[in-house]
Amino acid sequence: LRGRLEAGANVITSLVPPHTGLAGVCQAFLDIDDGYRTVRGVLPVLEKVGLRAATSEDYIQWVNNEKKSLIKKDVYDEVKK
Repeated sequence: LRGRLEAGANVITSLVPPHTGLAGVCQAFLDIDDGYRTVRGVLPVLEKVGLRAATSEDYIQWVNNEKKSLIKKDVYDEVKK
């Protein structure tokens, strides 16, 4: 995970509870059963590379900003016709 974050990844999409057999897209060598793919396991890795987990408010703000940019683009495209 750290290598991916250092390479530019900015979203963690696979939080997997340990001891459930739910590896999903994760590889077995990613220490799922040791809890390293949980929020608690990921937070220290984020800190080590100078990142932080987004809050719910951060996410809501991002979604709203994306919606606004899509609306602006749609209006611009319509006026351009």
